[in-house]
Amino acid sequence: MNDIVNMDTIIGMPRSDHFIHGNGKTITVQVTLNPNPLYRSLFPGGTINNLNVDGYIINGRSAIASGGIISYCTNNVNNLTHAGIVSHSGIILHCVNNGTTFGAGIVAEHAGTVSFCINTGQIISTTNNTGGIAASSLNGFVSIDNCINIGSVEGTNNVGGMIGEMRRGQLSAIITNNINYATIKRH
Repeated sequence: MNDIVNMDTIIGMPRSDHFIHGNGKTITVQVTLNPNPLYRSLFPGGTINNLNVDGYIINGRSAIASGGIISYCTNNVNNLTHAGIVSHSGIILHCVNNGTTFGAGIVAEHAGTVSFCINTGQIISTTNNTGGIAASSLNGFVSIDNCINIGSVEGTNNVGGMIGEMRRGQLSAIITNNINYATIKRH
C-alpha cells in the first residue's frame, strides 16, 4: 500500500474521538497553519497508532496530536513550536521524534504517561521549560519511564534531558529508568 501524501485537510479538526491505525504508513504534509487556532497538529486527539509523519507544518504545535493515546508513531517534521509528538497530555508509548522543536522532543505540557520513547531531534528554545522528552508537567499524575534522549537541549531556564520543569503542586511523579546522552545547555 502507498503512503499518504498532503493530508492537510484533517489538520485542526476539533474532535478527540479519532482512531487512526497508520499501518506503518508515512503521511507527508506540506502546510502552513494559521497561528491562532487551538489545534495545530495533524489530529487534535484520539487514539493514533503506527504512523510516520514527514514534510513540514509551519506554525504547528506538534506533528501527531494535541493529546490522546499515541503509540508507535515517528515524527520527522522540523521546527514545531511545542513538541515532536504531542503538544499536551496523553498516554504516549514507543514513539520517536527525529525533528527539531522549540519545546520538547515528545510532549510539551505533560500529565499522563510517556514510556519507551526516544528523542533524537535537537531542542532549541529561547524561553523557559525545555526538555528532551517533556518541557513541563501539568498538575496531576506524571510518569516518564524507559525513555532515551539523544538530541541536544538548549533553553533559557528549567532545561533538562528528560523534563524541563516539574511544577509546584505536582500530585504524583514517577520518572524512572531513563537515559540522557545529549548535551544540556542553559543560555
